[in-house]
Amino acid sequence: MRIFEVASVTLVAGSLVALPHVAQAAMARGPGTEQTPAEPHGGLGIAPGLEVSAGIGTGFGGTYGLGYEGRVGYTLPINLYLGGQVQAFYGQGAVDEKAHAAFFGGEVGYKIFPIHPVELRPYLFLGPAFITQVDTNPTTTTSKTGFAVQPGILGVYHLGPAFVGADFRFLATPSPFGVTLQGTAGLAL
Repeated sequence: MRIFEVASVTLVAGSLVALPHVAQAAMARGPGTEQTPAEPHGGLGIAPGLEVSAGIGTGFGGTYGLGYEGRVGYTLPINLYLGGQVQAFYGQGAVDEKAHAAFFGGEVGYKIFPIHPVELRPYLFLGPAFITQVDTNPTTTTSKTGFAVQPGILGVYHLGPAFVGADFRFLATPSPFGVTLQGTAGLAL
C-alpha cells in the first residue's frame, strides 16, 4: 500500500505546486472555462486545455473516513473532460490496523455552465480499487482488489484560471458502498 500512498501524495503535491500561477492571472479566463463570443473559439463551448486539482474531505466513516484526491485532465472544446485521478481514504480501525482504500483510474465528464462562472461537471470514474477493511470485534483485517465504478458531480466556481468547489460521488463498486464529499481547488494551465 506504501506505493499507492506515495503516488497519491505526489499527484496532490504536483497540483498544489501549480497554484502560485493564480496570483499573476487572477482575472484572466483560462482553459476549461466557458467562452463568450468576443473570446477565442467564437464563444462555442470551452477553451481547450490542461487542468490540475486537489481535494480533501470525507466518506462519512467506516472504511471511507478522511480522504484526499488529485486530478489531472484535459478539456476538449466540445465541453468533454478526460483525465486521470487518484484517491485515498483512511477510516476506522483497531490499535495497529486502520481501514483504508486507494483508487486509481480514468474519468470522463461533461462541463456545463448554468451561469458564468459556475461549472457543473457530471462524471464517471473507472479504475482499480485496493481496499482494506478492519473489523474491531474481534480484530480482523480483510484486503481486496476490485474494479471501481464511481459516478459523481463536481461543482466549481471559476476565479480566472483557478477554481474552488465541491466533489460529490457515489462509490458504487466494489463494496463497501459509500458516498464522499470533498472540497477541491485547482488551476487551468
